[in-house]
Amino acid sequence: MKDWTEIDHRVKRIVKHCEHKRFPRSAACGAPLAKKVFLSNGTEQFYPLKVYCYNSVKEKLQETLMRDNFPQLCESWRDHQSQDGYLADIVDGQVWKEFQSVDGEPFLAAPRNYMFVLNFDFFQPKKHRNDYSVGVLYLANLNLPRSMRFKWENIIVVGIIPGMDKEPGSLNEFLAPLVKEMKALWNGVYLKSSLCRLPLRFRAAIACISCDIPAARKLCGFKSHNSHYGCSKSFKFFRIMCTIGGLGRYVDRYIDRLSVDSRPTIDRLSVASRSIYRPIVDR
Repeated sequence: MKDWTEIDHRVKRIVKHCEHKRFPRSAACGAPLAKKVFLSNGTEQFYPLKVYCYNSVKEKLQETLMRDNFPQLCESWRDHQSQDGYLADIVDGQVWKEFQSVDGEPFLAAPRNYMFVLNFDFFQPKKHRNDYSVGVLYLANLNLPRSMRFKWENIIVVGIIPGMDKEPGSLNEFLAPLVKEMKALWNGVYLKSSLCRLPLRFRAAIACISCDIPAARKLCGFKSHNSHYGCSKSFKFFRIMCTIGGLGRYVDRYIDRLSVDSRPTIDRLSVASRSIYRPIVDR
């Protein structure tokens, strides 16, 4: 309860408000974190408005390592035979080869060091509602054989983002505990396993992220679908018309599109019965 309530100057418990600032000079969010409810017996209770369910990566990794033969399966990739010019798995790629040694210290070249892929997406948990969605962050162990990586028992569900009025523009607040744990795993943590009675040192890192473009914008900070570049790897600049404040003014570096340029396209699309097009007026 201490996370969403506080004691005021009258020594009375009240609802705490969000103190997050998006930028250093921005004003605090100020949104209430809980609601106060009076029960039938007259007592008051505070219930959080939203709950972010987080699962410790270190604890779940230790649970999997305690299973028989799991640590041995994580080392089976070393028997993989790569063919020149043929990429069959991530272990054939350049990233995997570069992480064999990092800063002069062996990483994947040494045992008990793992690489994960972080997956993220929104989905609709309710069958008859399409206006409510939740987000899921989950990790898959890339050291496992390809046929076992995405089995349910080997997936680490990191966090479940609750449904909101609109999808968040950034996931930094939800990623903060994961980043903290991954920093610790990069330096090495001692975990119990089926290899030995004593805890052994394990390390881990995130090799890549798997998600669609809207999720990548939130998760990795990439540009959205209406950016000037097609993707994070593209160097092709797409110039588009843009008005400012709805007044019909154009930014200097954009080119104006006249109705004579757009009319042929509009005429071809007007045959669609379900589409409605507004007439284009020259500015």
